[in-house]
Amino acid sequence: MGVVLAIIASFVALTTAIVCFMRSRRKVRVRAVQDSGGYQMACITVRGRYYPEVVEVERGVPTRLHFIRDEDIECSERVIFAGVGVDRRLLPFQQTTIEFVPREEGAFLFTCQRGVYRGTLVVKPPRGGRHTLRRSVTRPASKERPEARD
Repeated sequence: MGVVLAIIASFVALTTAIVCFMRSRRKVRVRAVQDSGGYQMACITVRGRYYPEVVEVERGVPTRLHFIRDEDIECSERVIFAGVGVDRRLLPFQQTTIEFVPREEGAFLFTCQRGVYRGTLVVKPPRGGRHTLRRSVTRPASKERPEARD
């Protein structure tokens, strides 16, 4: 009887340690980078989960998220951004690009169709107004004409 209780206690301790580890592990967070075409972009690998789990983008800047599905598990066939209105099929061992312009600030969950794989898109205010969709237009200063000499 003592051996059985020791096994059960060991199992409970191990299970508790695993759950605590999974809950305490720090989520990997990246900020999207600006490409030469004016898009902010980030790559997300799909393999047992989304990596990175948190992607930060700026509001109002065209965005490209490149999902690289590195598996063929049924759970990872789709990525769904409920708050953004995006539902896209991800082909196995290929890259799928999702383009959109984030209009609202906040944190938006993205998941697989079963909700097992989970990530967060964090939309932040534009930094210093540099990358907003509205661009100010300035007119060049008019050149003065040299006066005609007689």
